[in-house]
Amino acid sequence: MSERTNQPSYAALEVAPAGDHRLVASEGWRRRLALATLGLVKLRPGKEELSRLDDERDAGLQLSRPMTVAVANHKGSAGKTPVVALLAAILGEHRGGGVVAWDNNENQGTLGLRTAAGRFPTTAVDLLDSAELFETGRGGTGDLGRFLRHQQVGKFDVLASAEDSRSMRMIGHDEFMRLHAILSRFYQLIVVDTGNSLLAPNWTAAADTADVLVIPLRWSYDHVRSAQQMIVQLHEMGRDDLVRNAVTVISHVRGAAVDRENAPKWREWFEENTADVLEIPYDSHIDAGSRLSFDRLAAPTQRAFLRLGATVSRTLADIDNPYLTASPTTEGN
Repeated sequence: MSERTNQPSYAALEVAPAGDHRLVASEGWRRRLALATLGLVKLRPGKEELSRLDDERDAGLQLSRPMTVAVANHKGSAGKTPVVALLAAILGEHRGGGVVAWDNNENQGTLGLRTAAGRFPTTAVDLLDSAELFETGRGGTGDLGRFLRHQQVGKFDVLASAEDSRSMRMIGHDEFMRLHAILSRFYQLIVVDTGNSLLAPNWTAAADTADVLVIPLRWSYDHVRSAQQMIVQLHEMGRDDLVRNAVTVISHVRGAAVDRENAPKWREWFEENTADVLEIPYDSHIDAGSRLSFDRLAAPTQRAFLRLGATVSRTLADIDNPYLTASPTTEGN
């Protein structure tokens, strides 16, 4: 008997991959047909379901480094804060955490008012006062918890701005950078709710650190012009990349006038100058002005925010991907 020289094969020990759940429809008339026939007739998912499954997958795309999403339009009532809270929720849900929404308003922001209250009334000002704890390496994730407000729906955290006028303080460029460095140590995604002044140091700091820009607006002249002015400033700051990769988000509010005559040409302009233009339908839960919870949105609104989350996530991954270039070849083989 000859001596065995080959290494043993472990192929027989491998577990066969589970069937692709995408092969069978789980919603709509296709699902109802499967139920009605007791599973004898199983159809593939339709186009809409496949699109949703793709968006659910991409909303949680893996990244190689901490990244920042700035939500900006210096026009008030543009819908920045709801977009920040609900975008952070969909990203946190599909990423399993690791997302913080930061109210970087130069005045008294409302992100803390529109999201679930935490156990502690602390804000960005309190975290700034304790920044040295984290900068010296003595502070860990557990220590950071007392400065944030955890959101169970969406698995994300909120860093609120000062809500008491007695403790309000201007956070400038350097202060923003200190806070951003701390958050980047503990979170992979930072979603920044910017203020309404393009000249504020903390606004320009947010633009400096942003990887992706989200521009919320409505189809009205003042919102559109404000967004265009911001785009001009970003070009002047040398952030052409932010504009080129930006996602424009059109929100709808009951009672707000929509300039239907000019909306088509405005849409064309943003389609030409930013990467994507998405729409968020009217939703009474958002319009109520109270605390936001993703699970209370209407189904079409949830779907729209899932599409937004997947679009932002894909853009981040495209910017981040360290393996995009081809592997170097080995010479001499």
